[in-house]
Amino acid sequence: MKLTWARTACTHPALTGISRAHFGELLEELAPPWAAARASALHVMRGGPRKRAEGAGRKPRLVFTDRLTATLVHLRLGLPHAALAELYGVDRSTVSGAIREVRPLLAARGFAIPDCPGLRIRTLDDLFAYADAEGVDIRLDGTEVQVCSICPLAQITLCKGAWVRPDLAEVTRHARALGATGPVEIDERAIIVEGLDGPTRNYLQQVFGFQCHDRNNPHLYRQHGRAPIGWEAENGTPTP
Repeated sequence: MKLTWARTACTHPALTGISRAHFGELLEELAPPWAAARASALHVMRGGPRKRAEGAGRKPRLVFTDRLTATLVHLRLGLPHAALAELYGVDRSTVSGAIREVRPLLAARGFAIPDCPGLRIRTLDDLFAYADAEGVDIRLDGTEVQVCSICPLAQITLCKGAWVRPDLAEVTRHARALGATGPVEIDERAIIVEGLDGPTRNYLQQVFGFQCHDRNNPHLYRQHGRAPIGWEAENGTPTP
């Protein structure tokens, strides 16, 4: 009963941000590539073709409809993985894995443009090309706010609840496919790569829900990535 309730509630347009008709179209479009990716991953895990008939063996705790729904709700409302896990009656890692699988599929689709059938924005280059063609002036907000220093305890607790370190092998595979050079690392704060530009690092960040930094331009602890000039050192004096 609980799972049935969660499926009904979470597919409501107020939570997913799209109509149920649009959700059905999205489901029909993304289910085949998800199934193909899952079959490929299982083939690698088994080390070869399946030995039992299709449909045999352990069933996934969340079917693709649930995985897509959970991902949309998480992206729209920022609902923590742990909260979604409670709704669906599964472990948080199950929800985290589901979201990691679906986000790349959504990212590959890009963003639709109203009144422009067939046109989708997938990269910043696409966005700037569209803006140039339509005479749209794009303004980038460079305002920085030290969120960590002003967040209430409740928000910090939510952030900690959603923190899941991604699998290094999976991250490395994605990073290499995108053109990363040098070793790929994951510490307690971020994925660290070389050879990827900002939009590509942001793509990895969105796929895995984990910060992605350039090794040659390290982000400084508690300084939101900014250079140390003007910041107070541990002894209270400005850094050089």
